[in-house]
Amino acid sequence: MNSIKRASPLYFLAACALAVSPLVASTKVTDISNLDSVQVASIFTPYSVAHLKKRLPSLKKPISIAGARCSQGLHIAIRNGTMVDLKELKKIVAFDKQKKQITVEAGITWRDIQKYIDRYDLALAAIQSYSDFSVGGSLSVNVHGRDIQHGSLITMVDSIDMLLASGDIVHASRTENADLFFSSIGGYGALGIIVHATINLVPNCALKRKVQTIPLADYKRHYFQSVITNPKIQLHNANIMLGDFDSVASVSWCTTDRPVTVQDRLRTTQKFYPVNMAGEALLRKNKIGHHVREKVEMKEAETPLIVWRNYEMGHTINTLKPVSRIISSSILQEYFIPVDQFETFAKQLKKIIKSDGIDMLNVSIRHVPADKGTTLPYAPQESFAFVCYLNIFNNSISQNRAKAWTQKLINAALACGGTYYLPYQPWATREQFMQAYPGCTMLREHKKKYDPTNTFNSNFIQRYIL
Repeated sequence: MNSIKRASPLYFLAACALAVSPLVASTKVTDISNLDSVQVASIFTPYSVAHLKKRLPSLKKPISIAGARCSQGLHIAIRNGTMVDLKELKKIVAFDKQKKQITVEAGITWRDIQKYIDRYDLALAAIQSYSDFSVGGSLSVNVHGRDIQHGSLITMVDSIDMLLASGDIVHASRTENADLFFSSIGGYGALGIIVHATINLVPNCALKRKVQTIPLADYKRHYFQSVITNPKIQLHNANIMLGDFDSVASVSWCTTDRPVTVQDRLRTTQKFYPVNMAGEALLRKNKIGHHVREKVEMKEAETPLIVWRNYEMGHTINTLKPVSRIISSSILQEYFIPVDQFETFAKQLKKIIKSDGIDMLNVSIRHVPADKGTTLPYAPQESFAFVCYLNIFNNSISQNRAKAWTQKLINAALACGGTYYLPYQPWATREQFMQAYPGCTMLREHKKKYDPTNTFNSNFIQRYIL
């Protein structure tokens, strides 16, 4: 009652506005890369799970689901349908410090969770390096990160609550409604809406950065001999030196008892990063820029750096924003390659980049343990992920060329027994998708069970699942 008395008139008016008018009429939706757009009939923004459950039957079908809207290729939308925007579902439902566990609504961002758990010296494990994404969005694509003890995000998820087309909210875990659990995490919203998630946490700790340059041909040996066997290393990735494509910067973050060199426990964020924008602009179509950046970054790496885990895992995607996306835009692609085919794919990647003139800005390598649980696993066997950050011109000719060389890269990955990641531009052929993700047959069966009328749909689901 006291909290109600202290509420401001503006807060009350805002709440009333949400209650009266949560539905936005027909509008064009664009993806974060500004390469694609689609006209949706309406955007519905529920202010609570109960509100969403109540309004679900009356929403225009088909229904797609949006979180922080950081996806590429407009997977989250479908023409003339209703987009359910979960951005207001951002409550912390429960927290247990002793169990190191937190339950949240699906629209909350990882950064907001970090702000809450940091005071208890707890941290997140298998999330992206960037914390702007929503929990529901990350779960729907089953992200992976740099933590070498955890694979994909599902490894730190205890359970989820799903709102189904029937209007029922169903609890799912590894032991309860397991088919729903394993098909919804990494299921791209095909079966329903994730409304709650219970996440297991890890201790926060100070981490010391260690960077060394090694030949690309020696990286696999280096990883299995010096990284995965070192109990102090918690986070790790490698960046290919694009100037020659023959060496990598191996970056490890190790636990330490030494005091931090950055006193902030969490990163502060801002909307624009002019220095980063200028740096990225210099990299585009500029080999000299790659050499300069690599020298600058290696020189910077010589400076001792010790930070809190939450600080290092709290980057913002705003640091990646280009000066403008009108002429060109930066996009992501990712390929998962079985460890024994690492060298083969690396050579093919270098060859295709050169032959097709791909404007590659960065290639990061991350180890991904085998995923034996999810219905659509991107790493059905132990793999290395090649995370490609690249630039393409924002016109149909450039995009058609990009589609062609993307299919070459996918074929190269498939020839190695690998896969490609699904949250990006849907340039793969249906045959390539079927070869990389044979579990789609099972996902279709689960969709018939949990969403027989195809209430939930999207560009991705329509193109590849249905």
